[in-house]
Amino acid sequence: MSVIPVKSIGPIEARRILLQNFPLLSTKPTKGFETYAILTKQEWHEKKLDNGLLQYADKKDRIMMFPADMAFLNDPQFKEIVQIYAQDKQQFFKDFAEAFGKLLELGVNREEVR
Repeated sequence: MSVIPVKSIGPIEARRILLQNFPLLSTKPTKGFETYAILTKQEWHEKKLDNGLLQYADKKDRIMMFPADMAFLNDPQFKEIVQIYAQDKQQFFKDFAEAFGKLLELGVNREEVR
């Protein structure tokens, strides 16, 4: 779960495509732990876009979240973790480092990453 927020710092082309399909997507990249704080501090409403896609927006329609983001709040076990990360960024960094380390242990073909 600590690796999920990386969506907010994707490549420029991916961000352009996302912004075309999800106009409320903030153009300001967020750090992973900030995503959890934003999730817990805002009130969200469903917003169906002209292209038929669903997103969730804050009261002022300035910030959006994907349905996958909101699923963290709807599941009691994930919600507990979201609340921990929203309040304790050191815990987020610790868990992220551990999860990322496990991914690296599985091996990364550096040639495929480029």
